Amino acid sequence: MSSRPLGPGAPDADPGDRIGAMTLPGKGELLRLGFNDPDTALRDLAALGPGTQELLAILGQAADPDAALAGLVNLAESQGDGFVEELAEDEGTAMRLVCVLGASPALADHLARHPAQWRELADPTLGTTRPAAYVFRASLLEAVGAEPGEESPVATVADAEALDALRVEYRRWLLRLAARDLAHQLPVDDVAAELSDLACATLEAALAVARARVGSDADKVRLAVIAMGKCGGHELNYVSDVDVIFVHEAADGVGDDVSLRVATQAGQQT
Repeated sequence: MSSRPLGPGAPDADPGDRIGAMTLPGKGELLRLGFNDPDTALRDLAALGPGTQELLAILGQAADPDAALAGLVNLAESQGDGFVEELAEDEGTAMRLVCVLGASPALADHLARHPAQWRELADPTLGTTRPAAYVFRASLLEAVGAEPGEESPVATVADAEALDALRVEYRRWLLRLAARDLAHQLPVDDVAAELSDLACATLEAALAVARARVGSDADKVRLAVIAMGKCGGHELNYVSDVDVIFVHEAADGVGDDVSLRVATQAGQQT
């Protein structure tokens, strides 16, 4: 991460410096808010400029205020002028974004790669609405170019791009869930169930990619992917493995040896 300097010959920021209408906080205040490196925090606050005063109290509620502030600087560099002011005027969005940036390095990295997705957290229904399982399924299948209404959806996005598209869409939904969880204190059971629904939808989209890789032979077998353990019990957490069993049945007129070969190929590609 790089911070934008205050101006030529003035790369550092000191407590009491004025940036436009903004007076930088003292190091003691930053320490009380939970910052571990007040010197770096001062430089980052100066880089963000006016508007950060309104965000200071919110930054202090993050699990890691230093990481949250660094993430905001990264986003500001890509989003340009007006980002901080827009965020400062929307406390709910600011809280969700800061909570994510301060709690999840993986999602902070995702936002650095896909910065426009921070606006997902400005959805006014985010704190009160849980997506249904069919919404996840349709969204992830469509991300790989598969038709959700088909009995056996097949991806149409180019193979080299399909898994990247699936990964980005999965993390978009995970970003929304993590923000709701951290900022709105969702019940643990609700989070576990939603993570399980998201994992199941991701598996189905991955299977659609596998069918595309197998080609026309994919029609020779019917596959069921059965979730086991925490996923099957709707008890996933953010770091859980997803354990599944593949069960196959030969299509009409197809021999068992052929169906086993095709099912094995599809399973290996999923």
